[in-house]
Amino acid sequence: MPAEDRKKRESDFHDKRFSAEIEPRQGLETVYRLMLPVNMRYHAILEGYAQAGRVLEYGCGKGDNALVFARRGVAITGIDISRSGVEHARAMAAKAGLEAEFQVMDGENLSFPTDTFEAVAGKGILHHLDLDRAMREIARVLKPEGRAIFIEPLGHNPLINWYRRRTPEARTPDERPLRAADLDKIRTFFPGAQFTFFNLTTLGALVFQSEKAFSQAFSLLQRLDAWLFQAFPWIGRYSWMVFMDLRRPVKHT
Repeated sequence: MPAEDRKKRESDFHDKRFSAEIEPRQGLETVYRLMLPVNMRYHAILEGYAQAGRVLEYGCGKGDNALVFARRGVAITGIDISRSGVEHARAMAAKAGLEAEFQVMDGENLSFPTDTFEAVAGKGILHHLDLDRAMREIARVLKPEGRAIFIEPLGHNPLINWYRRRTPEARTPDERPLRAADLDKIRTFFPGAQFTFFNLTTLGALVFQSEKAFSQAFSLLQRLDAWLFQAFPWIGRYSWMVFMDLRRPVKHT
C-alpha cells in the first residue's frame, strides 16, 4: 500500500532523527535563523490561547514548541508519527512538571472527536502529508470558530530547490514543498485563509559571516521583501516560507 509505505518511511526517518544524540539538521542552524520573524509570529498567536481552550500541535516532534506553550498556560496536545519523538516529549514534560498530552498519531487519520480544538498548529508538517486528507482532518477537529496556524516551505524558487537537492539528508524522500495549487486547495477547506510570505531576498543575508553584518543585511532585505510582496503579490510564491492563518473551517464529508 503506497500510503502506508510512505508513512513508514516518514516514521522511520523521524524516529532515527529524534533518537540521534546530534541533531542531523544541526549544520543548517545558519539557514534556519532566517525563520526568526515567522517563528515569532507563530508563537505570539499560539501563546494567545493560554486559558482559552484546547490547542493541538500537529507534528510536535520532540515537543520543544509544545512545552513552551504549556509553560505559558496553553492546554496543549501534541501528536506525531514518530514514537521516538513522542516518548521524548512525554519525558521532558514529566521532568518539567508540565501538563501536556502527547500521542503517536497519523495526521491523516486523527482519533479526536469532531469540534475538539480551538486551534491547530504546526511547523513544516503539511508538506509531508496527503494534503487533502490532512486538511480534511484539521478542519474536522477544529471548532467552527477555530483557527489553524501553519508554517510551510514553498517549492517554486529554483535556487532553494537546488539547495534542497544538495542536502537530501535533511529531509525525507516523500516530502514535497507546497506550490500555488496547494494553497488554492487549502482555501477550499478554509475560505478565510490568509497567506503571508517570508524569506525571498533575505536569503542573501546568508553570505555575511559576522552576526552584525548578517543582522544589518537581514533587516534591510526584510524591508525589500515587504515592498516586493506589496508591489508584486505573485512574487510571494518564490519565497522560502509561507505563514498560513486559516479560518472558517469547512467540514467535508
